[in-house]
Amino acid sequence: MAETLFSQGWALTGGVNLTVRHLAQDKDSLVFSRIPVPISTKLSCIYLEGDNTILLLDMPETEMKALIKTVRKHYGPGIQKEKVKDSGCYKIKLKGLPWMWMSNDTTMYGRNLMCHMLECVISLDWKLVCSADVASVTSKGRSRGLHSWWFVYSPPSGTKLIKC
Repeated sequence: MAETLFSQGWALTGGVNLTVRHLAQDKDSLVFSRIPVPISTKLSCIYLEGDNTILLLDMPETEMKALIKTVRKHYGPGIQKEKVKDSGCYKIKLKGLPWMWMSNDTTMYGRNLMCHMLECVISLDWKLVCSADVASVTSKGRSRGLHSWWFVYSPPSGTKLIKC
């Protein structure tokens, strides 16, 4: 959807929260801004799900392989399992509870891992354009996700983006 909006002259520029915190239904809103020239570009997402899962969404193969390597190298407790979930979605389930708000044995590993993943994506010419909580809620009132980072492909200057 966001790639289509880019091609129509709207760019994802951020996320805002306009609701009361600490509610399972609490979500951020994505903000799109008008850009002068519509462009064709790639948009990808790193989505944290549940207590210990990372979903890599719409990542090109090179970036996907680099991120998987980063997780294997920098998450000390290790990986429970990983698999292609759907077309355009790679799922990595980590050992421990790295996203828990309270301090536990794996929290610092999770935070460290996210810093390394951010560094990895940026080094491959992607720009972080939005960090937002866009999680859905299960029938039992539990949040399915925690947070998502949205990236747009931003090649070095001199490389021309395809204009629509």
